[in-house]
Amino acid sequence: MISPTNQLDQRYTRSLWEYRDGHLWWREPKQGRRIGKPLGCVCKQWGYRVTYHHKKNYRVHILIWNYHNGDVPQGLNIDHINRDRADNRIENLRLATDAIQATNASHVEPLSGHMGIRYRKARKVWRVRLGKHRAECKEMIDAYRTRKSWEQELWGFTTY
Repeated sequence: MISPTNQLDQRYTRSLWEYRDGHLWWREPKQGRRIGKPLGCVCKQWGYRVTYHHKKNYRVHILIWNYHNGDVPQGLNIDHINRDRADNRIENLRLATDAIQATNASHVEPLSGHMGIRYRKARKVWRVRLGKHRAECKEMIDAYRTRKSWEQELWGFTTY
């Protein structure tokens, strides 16, 4: 039922709930279950959908990952690709290290609308940064392409 890492077993998860449209739904009605409504509620403080089951709190995105893929490997987390913590569609979830999650959570520069790209007014260039990589580009599109190529090279994927 519950694995040593405090995760629910995939078979058990599938026996309790069914997945539809980014939500889990109870399979069988019982007292206290909200039939016709998605499992859990959105936590106002953190923005995650959470539920309480057998005296333990669970984040629903982790249950959804488990439903589709089994236990989350040790040292990895579930990341929301589009940064919306309440969007638990399986296609929006991925395994990620803490470092990858931190890059996805980093703030977006207000002028460029992209992480790691900022306009340097004094020099009239777009400055691109990623880890130790640095570049300056005259055009915003070139800065964006540079950033995305570095992400692909370093991580094997690009952020949102």
